[in-house]
Amino acid sequence: MNEVIFCLSLCLSVSVSMSVSDSLSLCLSLFLSLSLSVCLSVCLSHTHTHTHTHTHTHTLSMLQKYLSCHPQEHCPPPLSQAISTWRLQSSLEWLMIG
Repeated sequence: MNEVIFCLSLCLSVSVSMSVSDSLSLCLSLFLSLSLSVCLSVCLSHTHTHTHTHTHTHTLSMLQKYLSCHPQEHCPPPLSQAISTWRLQSSLEWLMIG
């Protein structure tokens, strides 16, 4: 249960308050200790209740590709841009909900 709460906290921090670099370092430490697929599924189930689900799904998909990418391979470059877009849209959603 703590892992689920931690995953949800990660989703919220990535989307709302943290800088991209902090978010990525937190993501990396989280995914080293937990299963990537578990955390992504929790994040997806959380973001599914909001609008812009497609954007959230796409961002998490890119994050998964980025974290599973080997240095020798061509990694997807626009990860930080996608996370920034995700954070902006999530912030707007929270304002609208609140």
